[in-house]
This record gives sequence, C-alpha cells and structure tokens, in this order.
Amino acid sequence: MSVLPESALALLECLRRAHEHERRSGVLVPWANAVIESELPRLGADSMVWHYARLMPGDGRTELDADFLSVIVAAVPSALAQLSALDVPLVQLGCTSAGFVARPRHSTPVPAGMQLADAFDAILHTLKLLMVRRIALLTPYPGWIGQREVESFRATGVDVVTSAHLGVADGYRHIKRPQITGLLETLPMPLLQQADGIVLSCTGWPTLCLLAELEQSLGKPVVSSNLAMAVCGFSLHYPP
Repeated sequence: MSVLPESALALLECLRRAHEHERRSGVLVPWANAVIESELPRLGADSMVWHYARLMPGDGRTELDADFLSVIVAAVPSALAQLSALDVPLVQLGCTSAGFVARPRHSTPVPAGMQLADAFDAILHTLKLLMVRRIALLTPYPGWIGQREVESFRATGVDVVTSAHLGVADGYRHIKRPQITGLLETLPMPLLQQADGIVLSCTGWPTLCLLAELEQSLGKPVVSSNLAMAVCGFSLHYPP
C-alpha cells in the first residue's frame, strides 16, 4: 500500500480503498460526548458501520478528572457486553485520556473474538503508519492531564517537541474553531517546524473541519483522535 506520509487524511483514504467490503467496528462512547457520532461516519464514508454503546457514570458526572476516568473505565465491561452479539472484532474506547491515564486495555476482560483498544492506542498506531516520531500536541484538557499525555507519548518513544492545552474540563463540544487555531498559534514556530506531525488529542472536541486545512497549511500530517480511530477501524492487523 502506498501511503503519503505528509497526510493523515491520505492514509485513511488508502485504507478505505484497500477494503472492497463494508466493515464493522464497535465504539464505546462517554455519555456526554456529542462529537464522536458526528465525525466517525464522515471519516468512514460508506465503508464502515459503527456500532455504539454509551458509558454512563452512575453519578452522572461529565467533568474530566481522575474520578470521571475511573468510572468511565469501570463501565467498559457492561458496554462490551452490549456489543458482544455483533460481529465487531475491534471495539474502541472513544476516550483518549482514559487510554493514557487508566489503561483500560490492560485491565478489562474482553469477550472471546473481540479486541479492545482505545483512542490513545489508535493515535500511536496511526503515527506508526505515518512514520511520525516527533509531534506537536494540542489538547483541550486541564494542564495535568495534558502533561500526563506528553509523558505517555514519550514513554512509547514518540517525542513531543511542543504542546499546548486549553485547560478545559467540560463542554468540549462547544469549543470553537478559533480556539483550536489560536491554541496552535501559541506554539513556538521553531519547535513546530521540528515536529513531523500534529496531534489533536480528544474525541470530544470538533476537529474534523480543520484537518485538511491544517495539513495543507503546515505541510505535515494532522492526526485527530477520531481520525485515528477510523484508521484503526480499517486496519486489518491492529496489534493486540
């Protein structure tokens, strides 16, 4: 498969074209996330059917903190059971921060024939396919979660050369385009130029509208959490 390493969108298009038949994938959606179900169908085009199960904390919380991530991960087994009757060999947890804070893939029992990944796994997988090892990281997260992600990337061998975080703990779907582009503009240009690619982490803020524009203006792959989940949905040999 010929992949254009300067474009994450081109990678996704190559993967879509490589499959003649419709594919199916499961997604576990944090209950207050209103963006995943908007962006994934557009990224999958007519080649992917997404089956969703929602993760709802018993206390109805929505604010992103360590307790929220713990209860989201605790809800994963029952959500997997909802999808166990479907032919979905890959189910992805649509919460990037849970992937690097709570590590659900390493602690959650998974039904036979089903594979569990999370959005952070998906980003790492996509960066590997794109041969990107140095990134600029943008997130909407509170500072401590953003820093935890920086450390988690570095622990996997991905160098975060610069990063910026909005410092927001809730209401990610209301984040506007100028807030994201403004966050990018805060990054020091010499460091941004050193990055091989840009990561827009978080499944809950609307970034799909920016991907093509940023790839063209920056001349680098731009990987969002939702785009990475789509890439993994089309990858035949996603690592267990």
